[in-house]
Amino acid sequence: MNFIRITVNIILLLLIAACSGTIPVCPPNFETGNPGGTINSHYDEFSPIIDDSTLVFYSARQHKGIYFSHILNNTFQNALCDTFFSMNKFPNTAFPAFCVNPATKAKEVFFAATVSENKKKNTQLLFSEFTRGAWSKPKFLRHEINTPFIESYPSVSPDGKLLVFASDRPDGFGGLDIYSATRRSDGSWGM
Repeated sequence: MNFIRITVNIILLLLIAACSGTIPVCPPNFETGNPGGTINSHYDEFSPIIDDSTLVFYSARQHKGIYFSHILNNTFQNALCDTFFSMNKFPNTAFPAFCVNPATKAKEVFFAATVSENKKKNTQLLFSEFTRGAWSKPKFLRHEINTPFIESYPSVSPDGKLLVFASDRPDGFGGLDIYSATRRSDGSWGM
């Protein structure tokens, strides 16, 4: 089931990138294929984004969270865990999606977390920015996105202007449906 979700997210991102003309050009002589243990482990690794000369991705290893790998001479260097932003600090988190904010050029991560309000559990979307060498404290997206219903499975276009997510809001067609929001010039999200 997770494989299907990941595959759908990748296909959506590729379609969005193809439509917006923002598919990044691969550097010349870059080795393709599986980079092996430099990046991968026997746990799941997914949601990659390349910004300048750094690969940022999520790993479900023992220290699950965000990992970085610098790219030197067209080769991935050993992945390092960002210990400040460990998703272990946020119980019941999943499905991170990375992008670069088009206005600030900061790396961002969007993810879902199950929270309890009035003894009722709900899944909401949060985000954090990587600025000045550190991740900001995660914040909930505003009420335009997060509702009293489930919001989960975020995916962000490569240019950071489109957020796509699943929700079980009552205006849908049944179960979880796909919704989208665009980033406004002030950085807020509108639907």
